[in-house]
Amino acid sequence: MKKVFFLFFAFASAISNAQNVIIPDANFKTALVENPAINTNNDSEIQLTEASSYTEGIDISNKNIADLTGIEAFTKLKSLSCYGNQLKSLDLSKNVNLEYLYCYSNSLESINVSSSTRLKTFNCQGNKLASLNITANKELVYFNCSTNELTSLDVSQNTRLSKLYCHTNKLAVIDVKANEFLSLFYCYNNNGIANLDVTSNLYLTKLGCGGNKLTSLDISKNSRLKKLYCALNDLTVLNLANGNGVNFREIEASGNNNLSCVQVDDAQYSIENWVGTKFRFDAMASFSTNCVASVEEEESELIGIYPVPVKNRLNLRVKNQKVKNILIVDISGKIIKEGISISNTIDVKDLAKGGYFLRVKTDKGMLQKQFLKE
Repeated sequence: MKKVFFLFFAFASAISNAQNVIIPDANFKTALVENPAINTNNDSEIQLTEASSYTEGIDISNKNIADLTGIEAFTKLKSLSCYGNQLKSLDLSKNVNLEYLYCYSNSLESINVSSSTRLKTFNCQGNKLASLNITANKELVYFNCSTNELTSLDVSQNTRLSKLYCHTNKLAVIDVKANEFLSLFYCYNNNGIANLDVTSNLYLTKLGCGGNKLTSLDISKNSRLKKLYCALNDLTVLNLANGNGVNFREIEASGNNNLSCVQVDDAQYSIENWVGTKFRFDAMASFSTNCVASVEEEESELIGIYPVPVKNRLNLRVKNQKVKNILIVDISGKIIKEGISISNTIDVKDLAKGGYFLRVKTDKGMLQKQFLKE
């Protein structure tokens, strides 16, 4: 009789265990067991029926969890926050109803979200990902994969993206032509991106592409743009003539040592209003509505002036040329001051506040430099 009872108990125990979710990580299991919305019978286990019927979100952030085995049982899970743990891999192939995923600040080397086709928000920044496939996640609106080790990223299928953060990776190429609804796009500090086409992204209000290898940048189609960060590139061409220069609130374009001319809609407006700490350009860069002509005039850093802006005296430096004549013209080309003595310093204290051009005729041609009088 005792033997029969033992066998019955063992069989019942086996059935009971088979109905429980296997959760090897003690911290993960504790977090689930202590959640009354999940552990509805208030026992020490999570039953398969409890997991499969749960339709809300799970927040297990900062719980010192290293393994999320067991998450696959939550097939109706809508949201998962597991950031700030010690996860190295994350398989969400069974979580087909997932819409929000926050797994940043772990040590993740792999993530499988190929079955999470309803995913709208996905933040996996601050991990160790060298590759990531999001081509199946066509509902994505917000995606942050910054501060990883990605060498490639395909967002061509994510046509609903509004915000894309892929900065601080190892990307050499990023194509966003299919992402026409982008309002924010940060791809800075990738150290390899040499070309960037944002002419299709007409809703862009913020663009961060600094710290790359861009030689040209054209935002003439991006009339909604308010903030641009393109510092520390190799820019020689920067076209900001988007028909709405008054809309800019911040431009960081310093650290482009070969950029002598910035094309704008209204040079005088840019000189007078794009000032202060929120607007940074290299000292040699000037504004023009026609940079093709201006670059010809300001070629090869042959002329330098300082300080800019200036109050009283403007210092002039001309390299490898003999100065024959100096004059000052306003933004329309009207001569304001001529017959200026050939000298390394020029008196401008009598000029009205505003933007001007210093034109220097030399034995090799005409040089021009733009400055602002305070």
